[in-house]
Amino acid sequence: MIPRRLAALGGLALAVVSERASGQSGRAEAIVGQAIEAMGGRAALERIRTRYARGTVEVLGGYLGPFESWAKAPNQLRTRWDIKVISHELGFDGLDGWERQKTGRELARPDRGRGGR
Repeated sequence: MIPRRLAALGGLALAVVSERASGQSGRAEAIVGQAIEAMGGRAALERIRTRYARGTVEVLGGYLGPFESWAKAPNQLRTRWDIKVISHELGFDGLDGWERQKTGRELARPDRGRGGR
């Protein structure tokens, strides 16, 4: 339930940006306000300290694989995806960040002769 709330809030935040750009900020702010109240109010949303998301990622124009992301307020993050030929992980523990990438096999190289590059 909480991930849906966060996704809805993120989508509504984008609506605010779009509405502001077109000069209708009052309407967008009202919509976001209603959404915040429907999710239990600002205080309830501020109590959310952790987030987990998972799904499927498409990388390099067609390679599919699982994606996972963990976050903890105020500033910790870990993200991981794996498309079999490449796996990627990154994180930040509040002080230090890291990134790790592994290639399982070499991808086909683009034909440089045909593109004129």
